[in-house]
Amino acid sequence: MARLVTARRGDEPVLAGTRLTQPIQVLLSPNAAATQPAGVVQPVASVESVVIPGVTTAFRIAPTGPAGSQPIELQLYQSSLDSDLQLAIATSGPLATNEDSSVPQESPSKSVTQREVAILDGINSAQPPTIRLRIPCRVDGSSSDLLAEISLRAGKDDPETEALLSSARQELDRNRAKGSAKVPAAQVLAGRALLESTLPLLSQPSARRSALIMLAAQTGAAICQDAALVADDSTLEQLAAAINAQATAVNREIDLAQWGLVIDLTALKVMADLQSAEKLPPALQSVLALHTGEAGRRAGAIEEAIRASPTRADLENRLVAENLIALEDTSPSARVRAIDWLSLRGRAPRGFDPLAPPRQRREALEAASTQPASR
Repeated sequence: MARLVTARRGDEPVLAGTRLTQPIQVLLSPNAAATQPAGVVQPVASVESVVIPGVTTAFRIAPTGPAGSQPIELQLYQSSLDSDLQLAIATSGPLATNEDSSVPQESPSKSVTQREVAILDGINSAQPPTIRLRIPCRVDGSSSDLLAEISLRAGKDDPETEALLSSARQELDRNRAKGSAKVPAAQVLAGRALLESTLPLLSQPSARRSALIMLAAQTGAAICQDAALVADDSTLEQLAAAINAQATAVNREIDLAQWGLVIDLTALKVMADLQSAEKLPPALQSVLALHTGEAGRRAGAIEEAIRASPTRADLENRLVAENLIALEDTSPSARVRAIDWLSLRGRAPRGFDPLAPPRQRREALEAASTQPASR
């Protein structure tokens, strides 16, 4: 799947349009052979590098002509050894604001700079394809094509791979020593562009709900997405304002998944505050119960989970722990809600009956503490 995200800094969000990247052809094998030029092929350069999980590998090429006067940057990123690869094609260049020559113009066309980042997701790392990019450019005053080929292979335990890894580590160390920022990963670029195009819409009542749902869906923020679907207009305004404020305060150099956690924690905070003030609407009480179980009925537990959750896994583990504690509650209804929530996630203690006598419940919990939870 390929995406194009377009944003003008300081302007209203604009619909994505392939103006700068449109001339660039991207093909994967077995169709990559179609990009072979019919004329003479003149090798220009060859570079080898490694893709280290969690670190972006970037290559810069500088064509001129239809594809733009600015260098084009190719960025490869892999979050973990077994995850898919991502390729980002980033370029920027001037665009004329008055492009229709058939319309009389009162003033000369103004040039604005636009940046485009086209992202190719889901590149299979187990059987990586050959990626070829055909970029129109000019060489010595004549029209020509620049063919960039990216050949991927799994790393081997050999001297060649070790030398590439050593070179990459040295480059990372040099960058850290100089205090230079890491090259943004494809997901970081996508997250930044998504925020720049979506956050302004949160202040517009007519677009607020759809913008918030889209933002939550794109970042995997399921809690916020469900809250935005059912919240009334007043609560939705509170939620949008809180997310806007939090997004402004947070470092923008994080990826989509991390933004999803920030957005979900913000939604939980808004709902917990409303619950403490006894102003949480029934629809949002259901959202809180769905995602947090019995912990959602205790504002203090939610606030503690927010403070103690720097990662998504930490949040999930904290909510599981709170619901396990609720299994010892004196209220049968609290125990039933907790066991139901844990069962849906495969984390319920084996043999635990929330309506059994106290001794039987205690024995089940003690037995479960020495065994893995059922899944």
